[in-house]
Amino acid sequence: SNNNNNNNNRANKKEKKGFYGRHFDRTRDDTTTCQRKISLLLYLNEDGWDGERDGGVLRAYIRPKKRDANSNANICVEDVVPEGGKLVLFDSSLVEHEVLPTCKERWAVVGWFLSEEGAARKRGGGGDGGKKRSHQSAGEEQNLNSSMKKKKKRRRRGR
Repeated sequence: SNNNNNNNNRANKKEKKGFYGRHFDRTRDDTTTCQRKISLLLYLNEDGWDGERDGGVLRAYIRPKKRDANSNANICVEDVVPEGGKLVLFDSSLVEHEVLPTCKERWAVVGWFLSEEGAARKRGGGGDGGKKRSHQSAGEEQNLNSSMKKKKKRRRRGR
């Protein structure tokens, strides 16, 4: 009978599966060429997700824009339930976040919009006057330009 009680207790407890600890997607001292600028999450979970029952909530720690000695005291905590179809975007270097433990499988598309802005400034402008650039690499831009030139030549020849 004691063995049956142990099995029942295990069945009644929800097993907590995954979580992701508190972090920034980009730190202020990041010197990589392509830096994460905006973080993106698109939840693909089935309807009826309950944050208390199912877990997997995204917790964001939003700091005030103006930094001062008491900035930690003014942090606003926002919880986002991962309901299917919900899109979340935030500044990768300003919003610290974590995923709380989940009790069931959680699906999401995760990505980042990238910028070479900081790296270009550190290299002395990078030939673009320090302006923001798209997420395309220089190689992708070169390939795009050469393929456009080939199409123009074909049009001139009547192809």
